[in-house]
Amino acid sequence: MTAFVGMAAPHEAFPSDADVVETVKDTYRSTNPMQRVGTSEEVSAAVAYLAFSTTFSTGTEFPVDGGLRNSRCPDRT
Repeated sequence: MTAFVGMAAPHEAFPSDADVVETVKDTYRSTNPMQRVGTSEEVSAAVAYLAFSTTFSTGTEFPVDGGLRNSRCPDRT
């Protein structure tokens, strides 16, 4: 049987998961036209709309991104 012995830097040397998540959210907020992160309720409302309210839609995209997609493609209407 072979034993594996590993070494790691002290935990303080790495940011916590919460810090990483907050950094990612801050970056997203700063690049998003609405300056915020969407909520799960907003996404679920879009899913419910597509699942139950649309009767004549096929093969289309329905981005729920706070305008991020269009802000990166200014020529898009």
